[in-house]
Amino acid sequence: MELTGKKAIFLGDSITHGGHYHSYVWLYYMTRFPDMPLLFLHCGVGGDTSDSMDYRLASDVLAKDPTYMTLTFGMNDSGYWDTYNR
Repeated sequence: MELTGKKAIFLGDSITHGGHYHSYVWLYYMTRFPDMPLLFLHCGVGGDTSDSMDYRLASDVLAKDPTYMTLTFGMNDSGYWDTYNR
């Protein structure tokens, strides 16, 4: 599928994967700028860390040729699982 026009991509972990964050941003733009040709794509994967986001950056994100990109990092990078499992 060819993606044309301006693209906003949301890269992150489960918070991004859940879809609420980018849907609020989409709603803001679509209610204020309904004629703006802007496509929203989410590239959130639950459980992702900054390392795994970096690993898939070229193939999963940059390959879509984004105009805008947000990065959302969460608890998966904090090591809280190591503390929790002691």
